[in-house]
Amino acid sequence: MIPPISNIYLETSAVNYLADKYIFLDAIATKIHHGLKGSRFYVSPVTIWEILLTENVERREQLIFYVQNLEYRELLNSPSEFIINYILAGCPKNEKKYSIHSKLPLSSTWSDICDNTSRTFVFEKNELLERTRKIRKGFNQASRFIENVGVAETGNNSTIAARLGLEGMLKRLKNINYEQISSRDRKKFKISLLLILIVLCYGVDFDNSFVEKYWSIIGIYSSQERFEYLFTKYEQLIYSGPFAVLSEIVLIQLEKGGKPTRGIFWDALHSIYVIYTNIFLTADEHFKKIRDNNDHPIYKRIVFLPEANLFTAKEIDITNISPRAF
Repeated sequence: MIPPISNIYLETSAVNYLADKYIFLDAIATKIHHGLKGSRFYVSPVTIWEILLTENVERREQLIFYVQNLEYRELLNSPSEFIINYILAGCPKNEKKYSIHSKLPLSSTWSDICDNTSRTFVFEKNELLERTRKIRKGFNQASRFIENVGVAETGNNSTIAARLGLEGMLKRLKNINYEQISSRDRKKFKISLLLILIVLCYGVDFDNSFVEKYWSIIGIYSSQERFEYLFTKYEQLIYSGPFAVLSEIVLIQLEKGGKPTRGIFWDALHSIYVIYTNIFLTADEHFKKIRDNNDHPIYKRIVFLPEANLFTAKEIDITNISPRAF
């Protein structure tokens, strides 16, 4: 199932699935078994964020302990880190390989608790909830704006005006002829515009310090001015690179009957790891639909765990235990 020298991403539903199916000793064995073949299991700041939002304290600590024993000690870049790096590289068609490990403060904490699994996350709950509340508010606003891409029709005057605004931006594209854009691509490009606004202009991320550092260097602080700057200088963000993948994933979900809820945007944040890892493990039906309804090879990296043939490897006796490895 897992080839040698693979980087494997666990989306949050995969963490829950494996933690329910296997004990932590199995996680240790799996890490060792695949580590010997040069493969690493990873979580991201998005995964950690969702785990920390688990209200049941016992369950939250169970999930933390499980990933401490399975995952690599380095945390993957946050979505905004990957995207800013892509911009700084000049938005290339093919990115050169570079370290995929996050430099956010959370990454140091993650390394510490992986090195000593008796430790856990210590965080200010109210601060976490307040940050999450703001992000959910942004996602809720974006969910309403999804109607403006023309996927869902509405007669509301404000949403019609917003739709016309997005349409007007597409007409301003310099490198793509508006008249030659298919109806589906118009919807997809509008979703890209919304995602650019959410991630890069509003700074919706577990830790938006990387985005804010980028903008402080440029000297732009207004969300509207940021949006105009990116549209003018980096219009290719709309139709190529990470946002092209994220917008495709959102659009497929909508086309398959998904509702424009904030869950779609959580999925979009996770989906950036389809680009930057070799295998994307999930137990979420939404990602299965995405894989099954797109022929691009990148989406074949998605592995739907409930249908995967997980197996128990030969027992390996390390530190006087005989754990199983899947």
